[in-house]
Amino acid sequence: MIFSIFAVFATLLVVALFVDRLVVRRIRVKRLEEKALLITGCDSGPFKKFCFGFDLALKCLSSGISVFASCRTQKGMDALQSKAGMTDRLFAFMMDVTSDASVQKGFAFVRKMLKESQKDLHALVSNAGILGNSAFDDFLRVNDYKQVAEVNTFGAIRVIHSFKVLLKSSRGRIVGITSSCCRGHIPGTGPYSVSKHAIQGYLEVLSENNRQEMRLFDVDVIIVEPGFFRTSLVNAETIETTMASLWERTNQTTRLQYGEHFFKKCDPILCGYYVTVIGIFVGTETAVKLLSTTSSPHTEWVVNAYYHAVTARFPQRRYQVGYDSLLVFVPFSFLPPILQDATVWFIRFIMRLPRPAIMENFNRSACVPDDNGIELNPTT
Repeated sequence: MIFSIFAVFATLLVVALFVDRLVVRRIRVKRLEEKALLITGCDSGPFKKFCFGFDLALKCLSSGISVFASCRTQKGMDALQSKAGMTDRLFAFMMDVTSDASVQKGFAFVRKMLKESQKDLHALVSNAGILGNSAFDDFLRVNDYKQVAEVNTFGAIRVIHSFKVLLKSSRGRIVGITSSCCRGHIPGTGPYSVSKHAIQGYLEVLSENNRQEMRLFDVDVIIVEPGFFRTSLVNAETIETTMASLWERTNQTTRLQYGEHFFKKCDPILCGYYVTVIGIFVGTETAVKLLSTTSSPHTEWVVNAYYHAVTARFPQRRYQVGYDSLLVFVPFSFLPPILQDATVWFIRFIMRLPRPAIMENFNRSACVPDDNGIELNPTT
């Protein structure tokens, strides 16, 4: 009897999943051509075909959807307009998400064009983001954290605050991007991880708990949580150069504590987490060169998740994008702490992470030098 009930339940569950995948998720929002989207962070960057915002704007335009595409630079705006060709559905404009005045100016432009075209703002895709400096916390300054948070966290909040009045009137949706770093913490990504934790918390305040706050106005809040993809953020050469400059600016006390051998060893390690396995066979010295190839080249997966989030009648509340997100970060986040610690220890072991110089022959006075020997990192 119990087995029969379980079998029926399992069958119904499988049928429901198939219906959801094959029917429900394919239902599109009606009359999308009468609506408009706002996408932030549409600059093409160093790798013109590897930019989520840029590619999403083009995909939506090809589907007949009007797009307000905010770019940080004139060069980025020109690149998008050139790629899109002659179309009256693209409204590209410059907007700096770190500036209140710039965002308000962008809001005035969007509201004016919506009124003239008699369209509603259907969705806001908060895509703008930067990586910032990546290294162990001892090599970073407070401003390194502020710089990244100003774009990834406060920039997103600033834009949502300004434009959500238009989304309330259209019963639209907000789509925000976070990161799998929020589930598995990668050493050396402090500023980026902190900013993504913060914006994820903000989006969940708006969307979770029975979809409170924005759900009161029938506004959906959707989170896209990708793994690592081959975009301008994951540029191994740039990260390597940045880390070298961080070492040069670091005070002498910290340099002596770690030793240059430690930093050089960690340099390629911190430039890519996939090298935990690759490094065993090719050595971590070449890991930095492999970052661009080990990160997923399928940036269209993130673009497709964005596109489904804005065009589907019944979008998912959260999109896990990428094999690493689904098979590594999500399972890792559900492990009990003792197994997480064991996993991290194993990764450190196979990566052959060196010990800081002062720990090789432990010297307490080197850890806490006297007043004359202390040299602090500036905060700016």
